[in-house]
Amino acid sequence: MPRPLTVNTLVLGQADLVYAFELPSPADRQRVADNIGWDNVSFTEGMKLLKPHEYLRFDANEPKPESDDPEDDDRLLHMPALPPDEVAAVLRWAKGDTRRPDPQPRPRARA
Repeated sequence: MPRPLTVNTLVLGQADLVYAFELPSPADRQRVADNIGWDNVSFTEGMKLLKPHEYLRFDANEPKPESDDPEDDDRLLHMPALPPDEVAAVLRWAKGDTRRPDPQPRPRARA
């Protein structure tokens, strides 16, 4: 999508899922963090930990934890990059290969 700074706040504020890849602009990170209701400092820290093709996923459908411990909050997760063989299988399928890619379960990591 376009830069978060130029997107209507309702787009982020009403989204159930937000996928955030590298956001080098502090204003863009602030905009996303504000609109998903996340602390900008921890959101930025999560962004800085991203390696190539990794991303942060915010899921507004996950319940807020009852405790104040950020480790208990599964709404924002650091997601690993897809394995190269999985990407290759999807690309083959997109080009007409009739064998459907067999997605493997992906590990979850906290943001």
